[in-house]
This record gives sequence, structure tokens and C-alpha cells, in this order.
Amino acid sequence: PAGEWNHCEVICDGPVVKVILNGEQVIDADLDKWTEAGKNPDGGKNKFKWVLKEMPREGYIGLSFHDKGKNCFYKNLKVKPLKKE
Repeated sequence: PAGEWNHCEVICDGPVVKVILNGEQVIDADLDKWTEAGKNPDGGKNKFKWVLKEMPREGYIGLSFHDKGKNCFYKNLKVKPLKKE
């Protein structure tokens, strides 16, 4: 709800990306399956003009918000290496 914080955890391990939002896993994707620009692995269309499989796996982290003209706030951001088993 408005005025409350969400808790989001993003786990990137090679091509596998998992997103947990407020304790519920909402994304479990293998980017290596995105082999064609503009298409999802199931053949459906997407907005990406590049092949996700070919995107760098290391580098800068960017944060975005898609509701133009409104504020978005972040707090307590942490970047940690994955524990190797």
C-alpha cells in the first residue's frame, strides 16, 4: 500500500535470476533461454530490442521506476556475493 515499504531480494547466479517480493518469489528466469530479440522463450513478444542471453553478467547495477512524474525511493540497498556451496 501507499506509504509502506516493499522488501525485494534479487538473486543473480549466472544466467538464473530470481526475484522475491515481500516473501513471495515472483520471478524465476534463466536468461540463457532468451535467444531472440523481442521474443520470450515461449514465443510471445516482449519489449526488449536485444537478446537477453547476450547481455553482460557483470557490471553496474541500475535502478529504475516506470511511473513517470512520480517519486520512487530506495533504502537499505545491499550487494552481497553469493555463498558457494
